[in-house]
Amino acid sequence: HKNHAEVLDASVESKFWEAVLVGYNHTSPTNLTKSIEKARKAGLAIIAMKTIKGDEYLDHNMGDITPTQAALKWVLQNKYVDTIIPGMESFDHLEEDLPVMDMKISFFDHNEPNRYSQNNNDTYCRGVAGCTGCAEKCPKGMEICELNRCIRYADNYGDLELALDNYMDLPRSNRIDICANCDECLVKCEHGLDLTEKVGRARELFS
Repeated sequence: HKNHAEVLDASVESKFWEAVLVGYNHTSPTNLTKSIEKARKAGLAIIAMKTIKGDEYLDHNMGDITPTQAALKWVLQNKYVDTIIPGMESFDHLEEDLPVMDMKISFFDHNEPNRYSQNNNDTYCRGVAGCTGCAEKCPKGMEICELNRCIRYADNYGDLELALDNYMDLPRSNRIDICANCDECLVKCEHGLDLTEKVGRARELFS
């Protein structure tokens, strides 16, 4: 769930692994796309997860395809991605996702996901898609992207149990009590995410 490009590069160098599961979507940094290509050319199968931001399911009224379909198509247009594993928690999700397999990908489709989600960039942590902008920025050693990942399980997946399980798997150095004396998060997200608000939400969920 973090250090995506580094893990991919290390997998290639190890000459041991046959397949890699990696978070990848239209918000992923360029270096991750390059590492995916390098790994696939080295013979590793690439399975993409975290292919949608989560908010794509909320708006189905923009254009001929849904936001979710646009996001999935964006990942599948990369010829170095073998398959994807989007979350499907209902028959509605299944009905929406399956047609993507038969959809042709045009030049204009490449920008569709950004068009659909441009108003939600300040609510989504890109850490699950390979962003490392906040890594090692906290003076207390907190990796805020890991905390955000756990919050998403509760707020976007609607699964508090999964959120708590993942939170309890975090090292003690990444628990919310590390932030106990901070009224404002000293880490600044380069994409505009309000990390102070996220820390507050983590306190509500995990304290």
